Amino acid sequence: MDAAGGSIFQGANISISNSRNEEEEEDLEDQIRRKEELQNLLITKLDDFKFDESTVNSSLISAISDDAQDKFLKAENEHEQLKVLFEVRGRELAALREEHKKVTEKLQHQVDVVKKKLTLTEAEFEQLKLSYKNSEELLGEKIQKVNELTSLLENKEQQINDFKRERENLQIEISTYKSTIDGMHRELQGDKNPFSNINKHHNSEELKAAHKEQITKLETLLEEKIIQAKHIEKENINLKQELSKFIEVNEENSTIIKALTKNFEDAQNQCETLIEVVETLSNENKHLQDRVNNIYSNSPIKRSSTDFNTLVSSVEKLKKMLLDKSVQINTLNAKLNNYEENLKELMEYRKLKTDSYRKEFQQCDNADHSKNLILMQNDLRNYKQTIEDKNQQILQLNSTNKDLLTKLEETLSQTRNDIQTFSAKYSIPQLEKMTEELHRAGLRIQELEEQLQISEELKLQLIRQDEDNKHQLEALKTVSEKERNNFENEIKKLKNDLIVSSNEIEQLNRILQEKSQRNIKTEDESLKQEYLKCVQALRMSENKIKELEESMKQILELKNEAERDKCSIELKLKAANEEYDNSAKQFDQLTTELHRKDELIATLQNKISSLTDEIKLINKKIDESTQTDNIRAQMQQVENNNEANLMTIELNLREEIQQEYFSKLNEIEEKYQTASNSTKSQSKAHLEKLKNQEVKFRKHLALILSECQRKIEGFESERAELLRRLNGSQSLLAAAKAKEERFNKLVEELCVKNAREAEKWKLWSQKLVNNCLKIEAVNKKSRDNILFKMQVYDSKVKAVEKASGKSKEKCAMKRAQSRSE
Repeated sequence: MDAAGGSIFQGANISISNSRNEEEEEDLEDQIRRKEELQNLLITKLDDFKFDESTVNSSLISAISDDAQDKFLKAENEHEQLKVLFEVRGRELAALREEHKKVTEKLQHQVDVVKKKLTLTEAEFEQLKLSYKNSEELLGEKIQKVNELTSLLENKEQQINDFKRERENLQIEISTYKSTIDGMHRELQGDKNPFSNINKHHNSEELKAAHKEQITKLETLLEEKIIQAKHIEKENINLKQELSKFIEVNEENSTIIKALTKNFEDAQNQCETLIEVVETLSNENKHLQDRVNNIYSNSPIKRSSTDFNTLVSSVEKLKKMLLDKSVQINTLNAKLNNYEENLKELMEYRKLKTDSYRKEFQQCDNADHSKNLILMQNDLRNYKQTIEDKNQQILQLNSTNKDLLTKLEETLSQTRNDIQTFSAKYSIPQLEKMTEELHRAGLRIQELEEQLQISEELKLQLIRQDEDNKHQLEALKTVSEKERNNFENEIKKLKNDLIVSSNEIEQLNRILQEKSQRNIKTEDESLKQEYLKCVQALRMSENKIKELEESMKQILELKNEAERDKCSIELKLKAANEEYDNSAKQFDQLTTELHRKDELIATLQNKISSLTDEIKLINKKIDESTQTDNIRAQMQQVENNNEANLMTIELNLREEIQQEYFSKLNEIEEKYQTASNSTKSQSKAHLEKLKNQEVKFRKHLALILSECQRKIEGFESERAELLRRLNGSQSLLAAAKAKEERFNKLVEELCVKNAREAEKWKLWSQKLVNNCLKIEAVNKKSRDNILFKMQVYDSKVKAVEKASGKSKEKCAMKRAQSRSE
């Protein structure tokens, strides 16, 4: 083939046969035809492709330089032509890669710009949020101010209503003055006319009737006030009666407490006497024991009948003492029963009184009296509770007294039995232990006396508290009497005012009669001027009231406009937020599409690389098999077609991506600009409206406040006085509560001390019982020893008697023998 190729370019210098020349010519024609077809294909593809500034540099015409064309035309073999084309395509790919890098950099730059714009929009959105919050706070403040102004307006409306009432009263007075002036004119006309005596008489009768009506009204008012005063006096009398009853009940309670204390002291004294009697009995027992010991220590011969008689007499004395003490105990029991009956009667009487106190009082028309009654009722309830507590204490003391009496009876019966057994069996108790126990009992009694002194001191404190409560009640009485005196003085003042008013009416009638003859015209003109001034003042007040009403209407309209603006701004902000969310979603979609397109470009690049690898493999195969021309032509066509298709696909994708990206960016920028411009314009307009509203509102407020300050000063003075009164009443209540707490604490301490004393008495009684049981056991032992000794002595006496009998018999026998002898 090389030789054939060389023969084609060398021409006539080589000699070849005609057949070979024909074949070579056919081959050359085929090659030329193929080159022309390739060039035609490339030209048609490039003509179909739309060139831009971005694609001019990447086209085949711009890429293929003159050198490359010369090389392509000068190439002898197809293999060299393919190498030239491959180099051209490699340069085009490098150029495309550079363009791709530039495009990616531009896209990144645009993305950065978009991100900056987004950050700016976010910052502006946050500023809008802050401004919205500030506007909400301002609206809240304005709403608070509006509420305050509404409250002020309500107060002003009340004041206006009061002024209207006063105006009506003034109009009524003016109408009365007009009527009087008309009457004066008529009187003047009547004085001028000769036939006016009848009219004068009639007018005087009408005036008398009017004055009588006024007098009757005043009398009815006086009667109502007198009835109220009487009702208040009755309530005061009832309160005084209740206070006197309560004082009597307290006095009765104090007398009962004193009687119970006396009974308790009597019981203590009796206990002391019983202890003394026990000591005397113990001494007598000792004396008897000594005597018995002396008797038993002496021999039976030395025993005398006098000692036995003294013992018997001492035992009888002890029995008499025990009988006397039993009689005293019976009398004490009878007294206790009487005291219990008296206490029951007192409890029933107190229940009846408490039922009477529980009745509800009738409310008074005067608020101060009703408050005083409520306070007095609360005080009565507190005193009832204290009385109930004292009654419980009295019942506890009675129960303790009963227990003590039963214990004393038991101790006396035990001592009686002990003495009887001792007198019967001549037993010797353990008197030393008894003396020790009696000494302990004495110490215990001293402790109880100290506790009684403490309880008496507490009683004195309670009595003092009762006295303080009495003083407080007296102070309340004085206050009620002062109020009563004030009411009486007010009634007297009203009566004096009535008398003065009647005198003034008479004087006015006289003055009118005198002046009717002299200067009626001047008085009429002055009265007319005064009337005109009053009418002008009323008109001015009505105009002011109308202005205030108009200002209120304007304020309400401004409030409604502000609320509407607020609603519209909220709706616009919601719409802007929705648009912002939609733009963010669109931006996310664009970013996802960009990522997808980048992935497509990467896949296409991978395909291009794979195709280049395949082309290299094909070229290698072509180098191996240079003889297969048909395969080369087909491969070239396939490569050219593939490359043309790839170029067209890449360019179409780039154009579509750029167009979509720029269109969406433009839409987002337009929406954002429209939203920001609308919000800015609306916020500016709203701020201007708010400023204008504030200016108007401040002017109206200045007018309203200047008028309000005049009226508030009087109310503040009244408020200060009321606060002073409230502080005084609160201080009194705090002092009363402190006293009640102290009283309750003292009562609790008394209850605790009584419980402790009861426990101590229980322990003391238990100790007494145990000691008595021990004494009984010792007495049993001593009694058994004495009986055993008595038996021994009896046996000895019997033996002595037997021996003496035998000796007497022997003596008698001896005497008889001696006599017989």
